[in-house]
Parts: sequence; C-alpha cells; structure tokens
Amino acid sequence: QGIETLCLNAGAGQLSIVDSTIANSGVRGSGSGDGVLGTGSGCALTLSHNVITGNSGTSMVSSGAGSFVTFGDNRVRGNGTDTPSGTVTAVPTR
Repeated sequence: QGIETLCLNAGAGQLSIVDSTIANSGVRGSGSGDGVLGTGSGCALTLSHNVITGNSGTSMVSSGAGSFVTFGDNRVRGNGTDTPSGTVTAVPTR
C-alpha cells in the first residue's frame, strides 16, 4: 500500500513523510496505484528526503484542495507518472 491522508469536513490534517521509500505500491481505494495521496480540504503533506518509485499510478496526488509541501530533495522516478498531480509548493531548505 501507498500512503494516504484523508481529511473530512474541511478538517486540518498534517502528515510529514521523511527519509522513506514508497515503492511498488498503490493506495487502497484509489484504484490507480498512486504512491502518496492527500485528499480533502485542509490536508497538507510535507515530503523531504524520500524515494518514490515503481508505483503504477502517479507519484503524488493531492485532490479536494489537499496540498503537498516539498523541500525539493525527494527522488521521484519510474512511476506511471512522475509529475505530481495537484497543488505542490516547493520550499527552500535553510
């Protein structure tokens, strides 16, 4: 399975994924083999130092006003679609 964050009723949710490998997986229920999925208004996923590879769908998907924040240091390659879908904000490291 991949990683999924679901925020209901416009609730704020925060998930940080750091130093992880998300490979050859898909999120249950998405049916598309996505690696990381953030769904719902107020869901924010922060990604840093991860490898996202070998997923049959899209590497990262945010839907329903969910969003990703990345420090630009993730390795994304070899997925069905490597380009993230949805809102992605790149933040420089300090």
